[in-house]
Amino acid sequence: QPPLDQAALDQLKEELVTHASTRSSPFPPYSLRVVNSLAGNKACADCSSPDATWASVTHGILLCLNCSGRHRGLGVQCSFVRSMTMDDWTVQEVLKMLEGGNDQLATFFKKQSVGDYEIEKKYKTKASRYYRESLGKHTDTIMEKGLANYEGR
Repeated sequence: QPPLDQAALDQLKEELVTHASTRSSPFPPYSLRVVNSLAGNKACADCSSPDATWASVTHGILLCLNCSGRHRGLGVQCSFVRSMTMDDWTVQEVLKMLEGGNDQLATFFKKQSVGDYEIEKKYKTKASRYYRESLGKHTDTIMEKGLANYEGR
């Protein structure tokens, strides 16, 4: 994934700062285009269905409706699920989606030798917990630095 050019990054930062002024609101449109352009995000992270309009916020990945239901069954401590188009999002949740990505998680899982596990097993591994905690800490750091200083991926 090539980095955003300066104009695109400026537009993204402006949108995030505006979004942060609300408690939560629909997923910002420019941010949604960026998330959809991330490697692997054209299809569900778990089954490769092309209709990935749901998300596991805790992992920063896109999912299809069927897999989102399976993720809901894992519990919010494991996978917090949101609709990309119907739900309201906090700015930190948007950041997790911008900083995550289907290919990024798939590569991580493959390195941890859990990529071929079933959903119910894969997302309850120590590797998955490490990934979601690391993504959360990473977005905490971005928030602490201030959205005006966001540098993109």
